[in-house]
Amino acid sequence: MKRLAVLYNSNENEICSCRDVLLSVFKENIIFSIDPKDLDDYQIFQKVDTVITLGGDGFILHTENRISSNGFNIPMIRINFGRVGFLANVKKDMVIESIGQFLDGKYVMSKRNKVMAIIDKSIMIALNDIVIERRTTKIAEFSLLIGNDMHDVRGDGIIIATRTGSTAYNRSAGGPIILDDDMFVVTRICPANLGIAPYYEIPSETVIQIIDIKKHNLRIVSDGQESFDLSPGSLIEIKRYPYPALFVELGDQY
Repeated sequence: MKRLAVLYNSNENEICSCRDVLLSVFKENIIFSIDPKDLDDYQIFQKVDTVITLGGDGFILHTENRISSNGFNIPMIRINFGRVGFLANVKKDMVIESIGQFLDGKYVMSKRNKVMAIIDKSIMIALNDIVIERRTTKIAEFSLLIGNDMHDVRGDGIIIATRTGSTAYNRSAGGPIILDDDMFVVTRICPANLGIAPYYEIPSETVIQIIDIKKHNLRIVSDGQESFDLSPGSLIEIKRYPYPALFVELGDQY
């Protein structure tokens, strides 16, 4: 029997109603349901095989990153209660049918590469992107080492995006959408040094280093959520996270 956990945004009445329906219909399979902001014991994920999220893309990113940063890699079914739904794969009016399809074994599992940043001794994990950006009005200045190639950066910063994240901030900044999950894209944000490549498509196994930071005005951000301030002495290494996100694909995607 498949063991499920429901993670939901408790601030939305419609989402809470959907949670109640799921608990009623699939009570034998659902081990627990909780809003991630109220979760303080991640060991309970040892009891489940699959996570169901009720929320938008931001909620999916937040949930996936919190689970993985606590040492778990669990397949996820994403019910769309957001506006865009790039990451969600189940319409909210098809919840019962889709979960039933999953329990009947009619689904496929997809893997999405993630990116990690090691800042001194801290680690950030992202499904979409890692961003190095200025946090003041002063221009960002640092050097970017991609493999063995050095690049000077002057402007608002850079985005290191996965295939999943290439349709998000990267696209808004003028970067390309990439279709190969084994590729990352590094895109400059409002570059001040013109006449250089606006972006670089690189194999996901490439190691990226941020070095020679000039000023105390930078921060690093993962998936638009967690952030750290950087200083000229910071040591930053960015590379593929060893464990991909596991997405359960249902319906038209099966």
